[in-house]
Amino acid sequence: MYFSLKLLSIETFDRDLIRRFIATQSFLRYSLVPIMLISVIGVTSSVVLIVFPIMWYLVFTPLVGEKLFRPRM
Repeated sequence: MYFSLKLLSIETFDRDLIRRFIATQSFLRYSLVPIMLISVIGVTSSVVLIVFPIMWYLVFTPLVGEKLFRPRM
């Protein structure tokens, strides 16, 4: 909710800032599903499902020549 409000309250158009907010929101959305499934799959599996994609992104994004938290548009 915080990043949505920040995105909506930007006074001047700043493409890099908007890209960072969009990337942050997508990470938070993807990590919400394992949190909701804790009662079904267990805490350990949920933590793995939350941490693994973030670590994957942090490791492999620089290797392909992209900048972190700046999705292509």
